Amino acid sequence: MTTTITGATGIDNIKAATGSVLQVVSTLYTGTVSSTSSTPNDVSGFAATITPSSTSSKILITVNTNFGFDAGDAYPYILLLRGAVSIGTGTGAGSGQVNTFLSGTNVDGDATATSQYKMESASKTYLDSPATTAATTYKIQFSSPYNSYTAYLNRQGSTDGNPYIQFPSSTITLQEIAG
Repeated sequence: MTTTITGATGIDNIKAATGSVLQVVSTLYTGTVSSTSSTPNDVSGFAATITPSSTSSKILITVNTNFGFDAGDAYPYILLLRGAVSIGTGTGAGSGQVNTFLSGTNVDGDATATSQYKMESASKTYLDSPATTAATTYKIQFSSPYNSYTAYLNRQGSTDGNPYIQFPSSTITLQEIAG
C-alpha cells in the first residue's frame, strides 16, 4: 500500500524554504520473502515512487525492515536502488565481500534450533540527490549469501502454530526536501 502526501492546493507558485518537506510517499510492505541466494533479488511490492518538483530537491529515504532466520547461520542484507543503481551502501568491501545498505546480524543455529524463532529489526535513513523532475522509483533488494542458509523478510523462520510467531511489516518512506 502506497500513501502520498503533497502540499496544499494553490501553493504551487510559492517558493518553499530550503529544507521544507514538499511531499511524502510511503509504502507499507506486508508480504514475506525468503532468500538463500548470494545474488540480491528485487522484493516485489517493496518500492516507492516519487516525482520531485525541482532538480535541486533532495529525497530523504527511510527504510525499516524485519529479518527472520532459519535454524542455521544467516547473514541477510538489503540493497536500496534508485532505478537500477544501488545507492547508500558502504564502501569498504574487498574481493568476495559485499557493500550493503542494511545488514542483519548473524544468528547462530544451535542444538535446539531456536534461531528459527528469532527476529531482528533494522532501519536506516539516507539523503539522496536524484537531480531530476522525472518519476523516480526506489526499490529494495534482499539477499542471504551464506552457505544456502535461509533468511526471511517480515517473518520468523518458523511458521508453526505457536502464539509467539510474528509477521511484522516493513516500510520505505520518501520525503522530498526543498533544495
